Amino acid sequence: MAKTWNKKVVFFLALAGVMILDLQGYAQVRETTLSNGLKVITKEVHAAPVVSFMIWYKVGSRNEQLGKTGISHLLEHMQFKGTKTLKKGEIDNIIRRNGGISNAGTARDFTFYWETLPSDKLELAMRIESDRMANSILDPKELEAEKVVVLSELEGDENDPDELVYNQLYSLAFQSHPYLWPVIGRRSDVRSITRADLYTYYRRFYVPNNATIVIVGDFDTQKALALVQRYFAKIPKGKALPEFTAKEEPQLGERRAEIRKPGQAARIMIGFHTPAVGHPDIYALDAIEIILGVGTSSRLYRNLVDKQLATSVWASASTSKDPDLFLLGATVREGVDIQSVESALLGELERLKTEPVTDEELQKALNQIEANFIFTNDSTTNQARLLGYFETIFSWRFVDRYLTNARKVTKEDIKRVANKYFVKNNRCVVTFVPESSADHGSTDSTHRDKLHYAEYHSKATVIAGRQKVSAQNPRIHAPEKRPRNVATNTVTQSATKGQTFTKKPTRVVLENGMVVIVYENRSNPTVGIQGSINAGSAFDPPGKSGLASITAEMLMKGTQHRTAEQIAAEKDFNAISLDIDATAESVGFKGYALSKHFEKLLDLTADILQNPTFPAEEFEKVKARRMSRIKEEQDSPGALANRAFMGTVFPPGHPYHMLSVDEELANTQAITRDDVVGFFSSYYGPKGAILVVVGDIDTEQAVETIKKYFGRWSGGRSERPVIPDVPRQANIEKKVIPMPEKSQVEIILGYAGGLKRTDPNFYAATVMNFVLGGGGALGSRLGDKIRDQFGLVYDIYSTFDASLGAGAWYVRLGTNAKNVNKAIEAVIKEMKLMRDTGVSKKEMAEAIDYITGVFQVRLERNSSVASILWTAEFYGLGTDYIQRYRGLYRSVTLEQVNAAARAYIYPDRYTLVIAGPYRE
Repeated sequence: MAKTWNKKVVFFLALAGVMILDLQGYAQVRETTLSNGLKVITKEVHAAPVVSFMIWYKVGSRNEQLGKTGISHLLEHMQFKGTKTLKKGEIDNIIRRNGGISNAGTARDFTFYWETLPSDKLELAMRIESDRMANSILDPKELEAEKVVVLSELEGDENDPDELVYNQLYSLAFQSHPYLWPVIGRRSDVRSITRADLYTYYRRFYVPNNATIVIVGDFDTQKALALVQRYFAKIPKGKALPEFTAKEEPQLGERRAEIRKPGQAARIMIGFHTPAVGHPDIYALDAIEIILGVGTSSRLYRNLVDKQLATSVWASASTSKDPDLFLLGATVREGVDIQSVESALLGELERLKTEPVTDEELQKALNQIEANFIFTNDSTTNQARLLGYFETIFSWRFVDRYLTNARKVTKEDIKRVANKYFVKNNRCVVTFVPESSADHGSTDSTHRDKLHYAEYHSKATVIAGRQKVSAQNPRIHAPEKRPRNVATNTVTQSATKGQTFTKKPTRVVLENGMVVIVYENRSNPTVGIQGSINAGSAFDPPGKSGLASITAEMLMKGTQHRTAEQIAAEKDFNAISLDIDATAESVGFKGYALSKHFEKLLDLTADILQNPTFPAEEFEKVKARRMSRIKEEQDSPGALANRAFMGTVFPPGHPYHMLSVDEELANTQAITRDDVVGFFSSYYGPKGAILVVVGDIDTEQAVETIKKYFGRWSGGRSERPVIPDVPRQANIEKKVIPMPEKSQVEIILGYAGGLKRTDPNFYAATVMNFVLGGGGALGSRLGDKIRDQFGLVYDIYSTFDASLGAGAWYVRLGTNAKNVNKAIEAVIKEMKLMRDTGVSKKEMAEAIDYITGVFQVRLERNSSVASILWTAEFYGLGTDYIQRYRGLYRSVTLEQVNAAARAYIYPDRYTLVIAGPYRE
């Protein structure tokens, strides 16, 4: 159960290029089986005082039957509703109080539960999971309430055209095998599942001999196994499960389906039946995935996005317990015929069948696979996930031999495999054809005639299966939202053994004014960078909103030394991640690489930031893609609600104000290449710039290398943008965006929050908000009341957007149209209760325990450490911020927290935006 922000979190664990363990660690993996059949896989990793504990059950939608689809996912939800010894909600509360994070997920082949905690809390995870295995209550009243929550989740899925296409494709491709069911189930089935159905299913599959425990992190194996024996050995072995016999018959001809619904952009998804995990052809299929769809040098990106046929493309080689699908798809650019995109996608497959891939393409695929072997070791959680995943669908030892077999893939293998699987009779095609709908730009408003929308910026990137958050993920369904709060949104940090932060990072100011921060962490051969330039959208001139964003996107479209194609090829060949994006306050850049490529990463970053040429042809492509993306956003109730909210709360001309769709399109159309060149000349440079480097590097050498590439840079502006305060609104404003074709309503309720990141009461306000809604759907008053007690929503949270300026405070939720008024009333009631009575001493203590305790868990990756050090520098928090972090929260008093409630919560003055199938 885990959801982040307003989208489903997906753990696309099966792909070759993601989450593969470094082979050098396999001597440490130990397998043990208890007398009741429970398998235990352990791996000691002492880089951080953190341990990940997971339990994987071999049950998912694969084990379901018609009439009971979705029962695996519904059972996963119910596993958080109490046991004989743990009350409803107590599992999450216990984990939070002990500074941990927990999660669960349901997929076709499995269901899994996990906790990542400080290493001295390992026994706590075992106590919880052993109790959950044996003693879940599955209360009938809770079941009926949770069905409403699951149906809300399902409705949220139906709002997403990609999700619709994906589910239709699997229903088309599989006629007899249960992979045809959507993991969340069918609406009528979910409604009809009884407590007896659920209990029988639970007792059948949640047994030791159908489960695997995985433990990775800072622990002693013998002591851990003794604890496993103590908590799990007493649980009796279950009955042997019957052999799974469902088998999909060979497809004898192409299958096609078309979805017609109101929308903005056409989609296409194509699937080919491919073999199960363990088949020798999967290595070539994984290489094909990377060659076709990973990175901006991939064939699909170059031949569909660059040629302006599509705004996004992706490919995914699925690896499952049973034969699955190789998928590829695209979002069609406005004005392009969908058949042209289909022909282009199939044409790339035909090229693979007739022309050998290049030596460089094949080596790129191998480089990316090998790099991700190493990247995974930055996180104990990722290592545990992968071990558990492959043990559940095949064997964890598969990972041990994966790289060896991947290295054997040849050009001939790729050509042979393409000819074997990418044939018409083995093909399924689903298209989404948008039909005209009502103008979503019009709203019902008590105070304004015109709806304003958010500034939109999103790169047109390749969306590989592992990256797609919803439809392109066949693995793990709709995990639930985890706690959100200002502290962990802006400073998700952790102390680790490998980097205990007993010493400060090195801070150097170059002669040209650029601030450089370097921190060594030798625990894994990776390096992360993060930086910023004072060139955000707050500096956009009137009538040219989007100029900062287009300028940032143009940086990688060619320099004095590299073409756009060469930049993409260099990044992808060396498995370098480098992203640049404009926010209101700055242009930010992030990079990640193997430490052996640190200098290449710096060279590439420096060249892009200092020497862009802004080719005219590339400018027109970027501008056109941006306009297509703006229009596509009208498919999303959540995106439109956000635009309307931010456009209302902040007045025109304010850096946080959001334009309407029409206004933004007009502004984008008005931007010229000369505008981009002028903006770059005026704002880009080392003055006020920040560069943070964290990882397996020598500090002195890193500083010298940075000077080599950035020392001669000049220009820029040291001043930050001025973000004016916005007076508290005096009344209630309500806006409705009718979208009758959608299934779920998205709601935002809030106002200009009045809180800046540097305000002294930031920490008290963070604690207060965490209690109210920052803890998310599973750990806050809003979640406890509106989700758990009333069953009105799947997801709900509140947050402060506190930055250089006082951003918004808002509550965000999604619900069925018939529940809108009830949900809004419940939110306002909780806001009033918070303002009038404040937080209890117990609530404050538990919130601070979580915020400070999770500090130890959240920062395992070098890129995350770079992020927090950048945050500290950008907001002037000091190089010792990580050392002071706990004390900043521990020093907060109850009086300060409750004063923050009175200062920042206003239940009688707010902006309310409702988008979706709702009419007053």
